[in-house]
Amino acid sequence: MDAELDVVSADPPTVRGPEAEGGLSAVLAFAPDGRLRTRIDAGGGYGRIHHAVVEDGRLFAVTATESGRGALFSGVVAFDLASGAELWRKDAGDAALDVTDGRVTMVRPGCNGDLMFGLDAATGDEEDEQGFRDRWVTAGSVLTYQDLVIVVRGGGKPHPFSVYERW
Repeated sequence: MDAELDVVSADPPTVRGPEAEGGLSAVLAFAPDGRLRTRIDAGGGYGRIHHAVVEDGRLFAVTATESGRGALFSGVVAFDLASGAELWRKDAGDAALDVTDGRVTMVRPGCNGDLMFGLDAATGDEEDEQGFRDRWVTAGSVLTYQDLVIVVRGGGKPHPFSVYERW
């Protein structure tokens, strides 16, 4: 294949292919023997995958569906890497996410400040929701460490950040 691939995960080996002429890009997961295990289209009823993270045999993707009137769906969708089946989806707007220790942490910028969601990675059930006064134009990335949530602003330089403590 003559293409650039983005590595999503080393374990299991998972890559995202570029948008192909006449088709959509896809996320490909491979078995230990190198054979293709699963193909998840980077676009579908859940929107287009903008960013993806692999944890515990699942793909967690930030997605958005756009139309002339704005986004129809934007949020996080979880897929099973063994079967490619969609497990759950959570409407969260244009959110940045981190998946660690069975928990999905999303931060969505808003008019009145950032809004953080904590979800159970297996079910998508909301476990926590907190609002913060900081207001980012875009949330570039999220990193969690113990009870801290670090949000790095995207969309320009420099990249200031905020650190929140979960309540």
